[in-house]
Amino acid sequence: MTSGPLVSVLIPCFNGRPFIAETLRSVMAQSYRPLEIIVVDDGSTDGSADEVRRFADIRLIRQENAGAATARNVALAHSRGEFIQYLDADDLLSPEKIALQMARLSANPDCIASAEWGRFYSDAGETTFVPDKTWTDLDALDWLALSREDGIGMMYPAL
Repeated sequence: MTSGPLVSVLIPCFNGRPFIAETLRSVMAQSYRPLEIIVVDDGSTDGSADEVRRFADIRLIRQENAGAATARNVALAHSRGEFIQYLDADDLLSPEKIALQMARLSANPDCIASAEWGRFYSDAGETTFVPDKTWTDLDALDWLALSREDGIGMMYPAL
């Protein structure tokens, strides 16, 4: 296991019960340490909070539904990490994702880390990775401009 600065993994969750356990397992499987994991249950009515409570060492914050952006900000306000990993309640991380990014960031402290990502709908084994022009080292403003070259699109929250 790697050791370095604390990374806070911040997860907003609204009715994410079908996915949150697998998401949390992918975070807990990270080779990098130390991590703190904060889940903000944003007014779920499907038992998402009960799923989160099954895991040890995860901070659960419950609030009335206020939206994903507010939930992310609440998680950020409670975080202690020097680095932040945003993640949605239905996202998965490869086991080396944070370690690889932390290694790059320690050598390039003025950078923002991005990553290759793929899309799946029900089974992670069906993930498709469609290469993107932003899957390379770029200046932060160049990355933002290139990521929006074809319109607004989706900005993956686990960058």
